[in-house]
Amino acid sequence: MKNTAIIFAAVSLLSSIGAARAEDYKWIAVITLEGGVPQNCGDGNVKAFVEMKGNTLIGEHNSHIWKVDFDMSSLKPDGSGRLWRTGEKKRRGYLELEAGVGPRIMHGHEENSSCYWLWTPHK
Repeated sequence: MKNTAIIFAAVSLLSSIGAARAEDYKWIAVITLEGGVPQNCGDGNVKAFVEMKGNTLIGEHNSHIWKVDFDMSSLKPDGSGRLWRTGEKKRRGYLELEAGVGPRIMHGHEENSSCYWLWTPHK
């Protein structure tokens, strides 16, 4: 009987984590240059609209809208992990999400680039 209760509790916890990830979230992020030189990467310190909708991350900055599909199922149970994608110019890059659900700190980088970006939810 104890094993049944433990299994039920574990399944409930995992399904609640999955349900939390499936929620839609919208927020403003402040994007700052975390590594690299401004001459090559831009000066950063911009605000962008971010939306997580299912397995899609949508962003908008200065009327430029970009949409990237990520496999959110690759995130760890605590919501952290690295999400890879291939950009418009066929360059691979990632967003690394810190633990949590919804708006949270993300670190971004493209391969073969010296630029590292920090995305912080605006308060």
